[in-house]
Amino acid sequence: MQRKNPGSSSQPNAPIDLTPLLDVIFIFLFVVIIAYAAKAQAVEAEAVSKTEELEKQVEELNARLTEEESLREMYEKRLSDYESDVIGGRVKIVTIYCTWDEEDSTKRQIRVLTSDKEFSPVNLTAENQENGYARLNQMLVDYITSNSDSVVVLSLNTERILYRDQTAINELMGKLTRKYKYVY
Repeated sequence: MQRKNPGSSSQPNAPIDLTPLLDVIFIFLFVVIIAYAAKAQAVEAEAVSKTEELEKQVEELNARLTEEESLREMYEKRLSDYESDVIGGRVKIVTIYCTWDEEDSTKRQIRVLTSDKEFSPVNLTAENQENGYARLNQMLVDYITSNSDSVVVLSLNTERILYRDQTAINELMGKLTRKYKYVY
C-alpha cells in the first residue's frame, strides 16, 4: 500500500516545517510571562505602599504613646504633690462629678470625691432634682464646717455633665464660697 504524497510531485513526502509555529507559541508564552510579571510588580508596589502607610501609622502611634507616657508621669507627679501634707492637710480639695446616662439623659448621678472622706452618690431624675441638689449642698456644708481649720477648694468636673446640672452646681458652689471665707 502506498501513501499518497501530500506535497507536489516534484517534492515527494515533503517535511512540514514547524519553526514558524514554535515562534508563535514562544511569542504567546513571552506575552503571558510579561503580563504576569507586570501584575506581580503592581501587587508588589501596592504592598510596599501599604507597608509604608502602616509604618507611618506606627510612628504616629509611637509618638502619641510617648506623649501619653510623659503626661502620665506628669499626672503621677502632681498626684504625689496632692498627697503631701499641704494638699490633704492644710488644703482640702473637693471634686464634684455629675454624670448622665447616655441612653437616658434624665438619669444622672452626683458624686463627691475628697482625699479623706467618701460620700454616697446622689441619683438625680427630673422628679427629685431639687432634693438631689439640696442633698449635695448639705454634704458640702457638713464637709466644709468639719474642716474649718483648712482651706477647702471646690471644683466641678465638666466632662459628661448636662448644662442644667453644671449651672445649678456652679450656683451652689458660688453661694458656699461667698458664705465661707476659707472656701474657694
